Amino acid sequence: MRQNKANAANRQARLKQTPEKPATFAGATLMYAAQAFGLASCPMGGFDPDGVAREFALGPQEIPVMLLAVGHGEAGNWPPKPRRAVADALGLA
Repeated sequence: MRQNKANAANRQARLKQTPEKPATFAGATLMYAAQAFGLASCPMGGFDPDGVAREFALGPQEIPVMLLAVGHGEAGNWPPKPRRAVADALGLA
């Protein structure tokens, strides 16, 4: 009996993690599409998933894993943070 409960708990944990992987790819694709249409976008973390589910009347199998703000960027907005060149940060072994 104890083994069945552990397996059920593991299944539930996996179900909660599973949507995050494809949602990340979908979010990235949406961000590229937004940019192609001249829009700015930004993924947001630290949101209340239960609050989002209530606000958008999501069903029990619909799990909010990402919020993505999309809109028109403003001129003079914050400049991008400095980053290393790809060649400096990436290497092949």
